[in-house]
Amino acid sequence: ETTPANDLIRNIKTAVGEFDNSLKAQRVTDNMKQAANKGYRMHKAPYGLRNVRDIDGKSTVEAVPELSDKIALILTDFSTGVYTKSGIVKRCNELGLKQQNGKPMSIQRVDKLLKNPLYAGLDKGVFTENEYVDSMFDGIITKETFLKNQDVLTGDKSKLRGTYKILNPDYPLRGFVRCIFC
Repeated sequence: ETTPANDLIRNIKTAVGEFDNSLKAQRVTDNMKQAANKGYRMHKAPYGLRNVRDIDGKSTVEAVPELSDKIALILTDFSTGVYTKSGIVKRCNELGLKQQNGKPMSIQRVDKLLKNPLYAGLDKGVFTENEYVDSMFDGIITKETFLKNQDVLTGDKSKLRGTYKILNPDYPLRGFVRCIFC
């Protein structure tokens, strides 16, 4: 029957159920944030790595040797500033490194590899409040290599080794004086 008393009881039961679900969701989210800040992996492992459990049963990742060595090589090559993304795609073809689906490497996939901090043993995401934290996984490249890659991607070539200096002491008037044809 639909009576005011039955409606009240149904609404109270619904509200208690929603409250209980909200508490569980909050508790799970808090636990995931704590685990992520301790360096445990909360998501699927990226290409070249696989999800595993440590001795405590917590989620982490490990390198897949035949893939991670090639990925580390192309990430290190890119950090020199000599290669472009399309050059890295060509380098992947030379090394025989393909995407997970077996297709040749694409620029978009290379971009994802370059921007993923987990390859350097760092993690960043919603559970870490978009801050870099050290992962339980040591990484396949150094943190310095990852940071150089980010500088190359953003176009900050001043932090790269061997770049051309605009203010060269041998040519102090460059940019101020032009020839009659310029």
